[in-house]
Amino acid sequence: MLVEYLDFADRWFDFLLRQSVRVWLRGHGVDFSARLTEQRWRDAYRRYELAAGIIVPSAVAADALTTLGLPAEKIHVVRYSVELPRPRPATTRDRSPDVRCVAVGRLVPKKAPLLLLEAFRDAASRHQNVVLDLVGDGPLMGEVRQYVDEHELTDRVHVHGRLPHSDTLALIRGADILLHHAVTSPQDGDTEGQPLAILEAMAAGLPVIATNHAGIPEAITDKVNGRLVAEHDVRAMTANLLELADDHAEQQRLGRAARKTIKERHGPDHARQVLLTLLGLAEAGTTARARAR
Repeated sequence: MLVEYLDFADRWFDFLLRQSVRVWLRGHGVDFSARLTEQRWRDAYRRYELAAGIIVPSAVAADALTTLGLPAEKIHVVRYSVELPRPRPATTRDRSPDVRCVAVGRLVPKKAPLLLLEAFRDAASRHQNVVLDLVGDGPLMGEVRQYVDEHELTDRVHVHGRLPHSDTLALIRGADILLHHAVTSPQDGDTEGQPLAILEAMAAGLPVIATNHAGIPEAITDKVNGRLVAEHDVRAMTANLLELADDHAEQQRLGRAARKTIKERHGPDHARQVLLTLLGLAEAGTTARARAR
């Protein structure tokens, strides 16, 4: 039995242990951040040493659980996977001067959409051709729309709200740069795991400008296959956007390297095989954990 999210598993865990099944748990971003700030959840998670194993998306997440006291040999890193689309077609930039940026994510504090908009606004004031598609919905939508209106960005920022995944992928794959300004939430300490929007952009051959946050630097190496800035460093995000906006060759170089990273480390076939190995051969913990890493 594989149970998704460590906090959801809490209500089922004791019951499942009494059944004739091996219990595997899989955690995601909130499990390793906001939940660990509460004693109730720390106590609940310590019971998971009785599970057959725990699957996490990043080494940062694994370290958080081992720091809590869970046995390292039961924690397995299986990185998120995305489909690898066809290589990007020949550029159409000769027909349009726009530098198309895209940002995807729920409008919540850990995604910091207002910081992202601040960085974009500064870049837009100095570069007449950058535009932004902002995809996502959430409790900060009102503040996002207010920011766009107050700073007269309605012609440069298109706030789409929540879109079907296929439409979101189309926007990503048609863009030039993906922006992602994740931070540790000041409200509850919530953090990202390893954002799928970033992986999907990398798979599509886009350069990504993101923050050095949680599991993101396990996918992106600064100036090798993307750009990383510190959390809350709006000025650095602006500078990187302006630099890439006028350097199409660098966009292509980073995009090729990003796509190569996904092909080698985040392909669905590899992730599927690792999961099957873990769930079918739990006693081979050391070998399976090595493969997962």
